[in-house]
Amino acid sequence: MICIVLSFLGECNLNPQPEASRLLADAGRLIESNPDSAMQQIGSLFYPVQISYTLLQ
Repeated sequence: MICIVLSFLGECNLNPQPEASRLLADAGRLIESNPDSAMQQIGSLFYPVQISYTLLQ
């Protein structure tokens, strides 16, 4: 029973903001041509602490 609960909790919390990767990819494409738009994409993330980790990948 404990294994089932732990696996469920793990799956629910793997990526609290699944669109973060897409937002950062969009920001990466925009950074040269439209830096303001890129910053707007980055600013729309709910979990800014994870930005540095995601950018390192």
